[in-house]
Amino acid sequence: MKPVGALGVRWCFLFAHVAGEWQVDLQIFFPFTNNILRYRRLASLGASVTLLSLALDPFFQMVVTYPQRPSLQGQSTITRSTRFQTANPIFQLNGTNGPRAISPDNLMTSFIGDWMMDGGADNQLSPYCPSDDCEWLPFQTLGMCSSCADISEELQFGCQYELGDWRPGQAATPQNSTLYPLIHSCGYFFNISGPYPMLATGYTTNSSSPTPYSTDALMSRLFRLQAPENPDNVRPYWNGSLRFQNVSLPIVDFVIVSSASASAAYNNQTPIAHECVLQWCVQTISASYSKGSYEEKVLKTVQNNAFTGNLNESVVNKEGETLISFFSNVTIRMEGQEFFVDNNTVLQTVMDFEEYFPIYTTVDNISSTPQVRFYGNSLDGNVSRITTMSSSVWLPPNNITKYVQDMATSLTNVIRTYPNSTELVLGSGALETYIRVQWAWLVLPFILVCFAFTFLMLTIHQSSGCSGVKTWKNSALATLLNGLTDDAKRAIGPPDELLQMRERANKITVRLDHA
Repeated sequence: MKPVGALGVRWCFLFAHVAGEWQVDLQIFFPFTNNILRYRRLASLGASVTLLSLALDPFFQMVVTYPQRPSLQGQSTITRSTRFQTANPIFQLNGTNGPRAISPDNLMTSFIGDWMMDGGADNQLSPYCPSDDCEWLPFQTLGMCSSCADISEELQFGCQYELGDWRPGQAATPQNSTLYPLIHSCGYFFNISGPYPMLATGYTTNSSSPTPYSTDALMSRLFRLQAPENPDNVRPYWNGSLRFQNVSLPIVDFVIVSSASASAAYNNQTPIAHECVLQWCVQTISASYSKGSYEEKVLKTVQNNAFTGNLNESVVNKEGETLISFFSNVTIRMEGQEFFVDNNTVLQTVMDFEEYFPIYTTVDNISSTPQVRFYGNSLDGNVSRITTMSSSVWLPPNNITKYVQDMATSLTNVIRTYPNSTELVLGSGALETYIRVQWAWLVLPFILVCFAFTFLMLTIHQSSGCSGVKTWKNSALATLLNGLTDDAKRAIGPPDELLQMRERANKITVRLDHA
C-alpha cells in the first residue's frame, strides 16, 4: 500500500489517540489567566454576540408581514344627493290652458305616511361593497334634519268653549269658525285666554252625563304651526313657531300633544307637548360596512337659516281653495360645494306633509278603542280618513325626539336614492393579502453574522499561537475513530501541549491498509 503523507490524516489519527484518553483536562477553560488583558476584547466580542442573539427571534418575525391592499375588483359605492328634484311635480289644471299646479310626490308621501301613521318604514341604504370590509371617507349629502323641544309649559288646564273640530264624526276640515257649533270642553289648552283657544287633550262636558267618562275625549293632537286648523288667522300661534323662530325655511313645523291613555285624558293628567321641525340641511357623514352591517355617523350638520323675505304668496279663490305660489329655492354651501333644491320640489315636499296634518287620536268613551283621524289636502277636496289603532307612535312613553330624528334619517335616505338625483361616493375596494418583506429587520442578523465570523477568526488566530494550552480530550473523537492501538499510543506518548501535538503529527507517517 502507498503511504499517505497528508497532514490532515495525521491530525485525525493524532486526535484519535487523544480521544483514547478518557480524562477531561479542564485547563482548556482557563487559558487566559495570565493573559487576561490580551483576551479582554475578544471575550467582550463573544459576549456581545451572545446577548444580541437573544433578539433574533422578534427580528426574524418582523421580516415578513402580510398586509392588505385594495384589489383590482373595484371600489365600494354609496349614494348621496347634491341636487334634489322630484319627477314631474307640475301639471296643468283644467286641461292645457288651466293654471299650473303641483301634486304630492308619491314616493315621498308613502314614506311620510308610514312614519306619521304606522311607526316608520325600513328604508336602509344598500351600499355596494365587494368585500366584507369597506370604508368611505367623510362626504357631504343633502338631506333633512330634525329638532324637537318640550313645550309642555305652554299648556293650561281649564274648561272653555272651543271649536271641537277634533270630535269623532267630523267629516271635513273646518273652513271657518261657523262650520261647527262651539262646544264646552275641559282639559289642557293652548291659548286658553286668547281669541282662539285650542284643546290639546281633554273631553267634552255633557250636562246629561253624570261623569265625563261617557263623553268624547281627545287623547292626542298633532298639527302644523304654519297653517293651523283655524283659518281666521294664518298663523295664530307663536307666529308660526315657538322654539324654532330661527329656522327661516322649515319643511314642516308641528306640535304633538299626547296623553298616556284615555283614562289620563279623562282624569286631567298633564300631557306631554313637543314642538318639532324638519328642514333642509347638508350632513357630513362617515360610513363603513363590516360583516354585513352598514353604519353611518353624522359628523357635521349645516343649515341655511339666513333667508329673508316672503317665502310664498297665498290666495284663496272663490271656491275656498288656497292657492300658493312658492318663490324660494334652497341653496346650502358647504366646503366649497353647492347643494340645491328647486322651489317646485320644496313646495311639493311641504305638500307631502300636508297630506297627514292634522292628526287626532280620540275615543268615544273611556272603554272604547282609540281612533286616529287625519285629513288629506288632496286636489279633489279634503277627505277625512279614519283608522282604528290600539296604540300610536305619538303617545307616551315613546321618545318623540328620537322618533322624529329617525323619520328625518329615513327621508334623507329617500332623497339620496331618489331617481335622477343621486351621485355615487367611492370608497375602499376589496382587499387582498400579499407578502411584504421588510429588509431593514435583517440588519441585526447580518451584524451578528459578521460579529460571529470575526469572533471565530480571532479565536482561531489566538488559539493557534498559544503554547501553554493543554489538550482538550474529546470522547466523541474516540467514538468516531475507535482510537489507536496500545502500541501506537505508547510510541506517540501521552499528550501534553498543543504545540507538542503539532510536532508529533509532523513526524508521523500514516498508511491505510485494507481490512
